[in-house]
Amino acid sequence: MKKHPYELLALAALLIALILVFVFLMGREPQRAQDLYVTAERRNLTIRVETIGALEAENAHVISSSIPGDKVKITKLVDDGKYVKAGDHLVSFDVTVFEEEIAGILGEIKVKEAALETARQSVQWEKAKLERSLKAAEYDIEAATAAHRKLENGDGPIKLAELDLEMQEKRKAYRQSQAYLRELRTLVESGVSSEGELKNAQDEKKNARHLYETARRKLDAYRDYVFPSELDAATALLQQAETELDQLQRSGAHAVAQAESAYNEIGQALDALKDKSEQVRAKLERSAIVAPVGGFAIHAEIYAGGGKRRKPRIGDEVRRGQPLLHLPDTSAYLVKTQIPETDLHRIQPGLTADISVDAYPGLRFGGKVQHLGVLAEDDEADTGRKYFHITLKLDGADQRLRPGMTARVSILIEHLEDVVVAPLHAVFHEGDSATVYRMNGKETEKTPVETGARDAFFMEIRAGVEAGDRLALGAD
Repeated sequence: MKKHPYELLALAALLIALILVFVFLMGREPQRAQDLYVTAERRNLTIRVETIGALEAENAHVISSSIPGDKVKITKLVDDGKYVKAGDHLVSFDVTVFEEEIAGILGEIKVKEAALETARQSVQWEKAKLERSLKAAEYDIEAATAAHRKLENGDGPIKLAELDLEMQEKRKAYRQSQAYLRELRTLVESGVSSEGELKNAQDEKKNARHLYETARRKLDAYRDYVFPSELDAATALLQQAETELDQLQRSGAHAVAQAESAYNEIGQALDALKDKSEQVRAKLERSAIVAPVGGFAIHAEIYAGGGKRRKPRIGDEVRRGQPLLHLPDTSAYLVKTQIPETDLHRIQPGLTADISVDAYPGLRFGGKVQHLGVLAEDDEADTGRKYFHITLKLDGADQRLRPGMTARVSILIEHLEDVVVAPLHAVFHEGDSATVYRMNGKETEKTPVETGARDAFFMEIRAGVEAGDRLALGAD
């Protein structure tokens, strides 16, 4: 079964300890367990958690087509795994369709521009026509108003005055003829005048009466019928001119609005074509993708049909947003690894670590714990042990580093100066308590001790043992 890296480290540490004991025993005669001893000593103790993980770029860019619409065909593609600098070419797509499309759109734009100019001239013509018609209609209103005013305040009253004067003159003549006839009758009776003169006077009276009555009827007819009728006709003509002006304003405004609507419709269609042209130009601009940052261009896997996946090739048709390349930013790296849950209480963000990579044994980096996983996961080897994922930030970078490289991590938990320590195999645990077998002459004494920090070989003894005490590796 596959062993977890942490278990391998523990086994290696145990093997080294056993070898040391074996070498120690080889030079001596067989002894009892209590005759085998080690000595407690003062020394510096550095507590570390060792683990193995893999390098991963802190930031990675996913390269995909940003061309909207149908699939586009790959015409150029950077080699898989090639190192590229920012601005280097990565992918190109077939632009033939876009070039043909934009050529067609430009032709439509020219047609619409010509139609727009015609519509603009039509708007101007309708406005000029309306302006001319309105001026003519306004002139007609002014003329009708003047005619109405002239009739009402000029010609009409003058005509009435003339007819009234004529009537008065005729009436005066009629009355004079009546008076003359009366006088003549007296003269005829007295024999001064003749019957012939009387008859002539009677005829003159009759004629004067006729002229008077005719003048009076003319005055009455003009005042009561003709003048009001002429005034009504003049008013009607004025109203007609005003109505025609209103209708002309409405019809002319409608004609102008129709012309402007046609102009705006063509303008909108032209704007839509220009927008479409810009969209196609944007597709053309997006048909070539360059590296946003430096790094190794890693081909992504795409579906090749039948549920199979493979890396992209020239000639493949891809959709918008479909990942084609991964471009890790090699200027900053993370280490992804895991630790046993028994070490979780010792790890916290900010702890420093020493990091090396198997590919370059002499390459060393510092680092810091950046993130702790929140969920425990089972061991891949199904040992029943639980592990937590942790992430460390690598200090610095090197062009030789590659994502996925094996990284060995040593996290510094604590560093103690000048403390009493004993080898791990000399400290025995019973439940929560710890004891040692301290030698007193040739006898051993079971002595409780207070333990502290530990590394792979030594345990800190805080109380119960002093430096120089000999500790047996077992009881009597």
